[in-house]
Amino acid sequence: MVIRPASPDDAAGIAAVHVAAWQTAYRGLIPQDYLDGLCVDERHKQWSRILLKAEEVHYVAEEDRIVGFSVGGPARDDFGASTGELYSLYLLSEWRRGGLGRQLFGRVAATQSLRGMTSLYAWALEENPFRGFYEGLGGRICAERETEIAGKRFGVVAFRWDDLAGLIARTQNVNAIT
Repeated sequence: MVIRPASPDDAAGIAAVHVAAWQTAYRGLIPQDYLDGLCVDERHKQWSRILLKAEEVHYVAEEDRIVGFSVGGPARDDFGASTGELYSLYLLSEWRRGGLGRQLFGRVAATQSLRGMTSLYAWALEENPFRGFYEGLGGRICAERETEIAGKRFGVVAFRWDDLAGLIARTQNVNAIT
């Protein structure tokens, strides 16, 4: 397994993971017709633009293809000047729960630290079946709001890590996570 910075050439692979991850992770939560309508070609166009944003950090995990990705950057909410944000973290279903998500998250956290950030946060659907991932890494809920997806209202929560160095250490030591 290789984890490396993403390039614009990775847009198609990231798009495929993004769509597949949503379709499996959010089945039964997000309306099925919305999930069925997700289009890799449309996501490819979006990712082609996103991967050009220099203020963001983008990582991919690949074996013989891209199997996961993580994206972070400056905080988009007012959580403090030295706070960064994890924007996205997705894995193909067969790669979940094996430590790869921690590694991808750790890469974003480490890069944010190098950029002067001392804390980090990430938004997740309140009913996200994988929110325990953030809790297991020591994230504490610091904010709540609602968002709309496919015409349906969903609660979202922001997990925050005030000790970025501690978060980085937890993502590097798989045995430290229970």
